[in-house]
Amino acid sequence: MLAAARADLRAARSALAAGDLVRAAEACARARTRAPALPEAIELDAIIAQARGDGARARAAFQAWLDGGPDDARGEERARAALAR
Repeated sequence: MLAAARADLRAARSALAAGDLVRAAEACARARTRAPALPEAIELDAIIAQARGDGARARAAFQAWLDGGPDDARGEERARAALAR
């Protein structure tokens, strides 16, 4: 399941980079279904939600990601900035 979740995340990142937020959200949702606690899936869910203008979902996902104790200083800074809004 983890390998499939990571493949979904690669697809989600590719779609996000191409500006296809619907496809990115769908692929990220598949990854979260396969591996709900996977930190990179939670973080990407927050980033996609933020890009789609869904502030409530972005804040919830960023908070969940922070609660997991991330080891990513730049990502943590981005998450805390989103939560401060």
